Amino acid sequence: MTLEITYENCPMLFSEDEFTLLKNTIVEAGKHILSYLDKKHLQIDFKSAVDLVTEADKFSEDFLCTRLIKHFPEDSILAEEGFSYTGTKGRWILDPLDGTTSFAHGFPFFAISLAYERDNKVQVGMVYNPM
Repeated sequence: MTLEITYENCPMLFSEDEFTLLKNTIVEAGKHILSYLDKKHLQIDFKSAVDLVTEADKFSEDFLCTRLIKHFPEDSILAEEGFSYTGTKGRWILDPLDGTTSFAHGFPFFAISLAYERDNKVQVGMVYNPM
């Protein structure tokens, strides 16, 4: 349950405080996701015949996008469950619960995936497995 990323890898993109905020936000979202594992009746919907989305996906996306907009309002956001926000600087690309099918079946193979893109190039990516 560790997030292995160091500030030294991306000092030109974010201040050290912004970097710490990103790490803490992802870890906090992971704690929320884990709380859904204890629910006896997890709400599961279908985006297509074989593509699941759970209430944990939706909560995680809302939580993370709200934080990103608050702290990085100039950046766009593209998120898997449909959230979209247009900014003018860079772009965050988010899968708020990568591995939804595993999660929905109680398997510990899921993560939060977040990437930052600028000038059409991914600059940094973060993947966090809260298990």
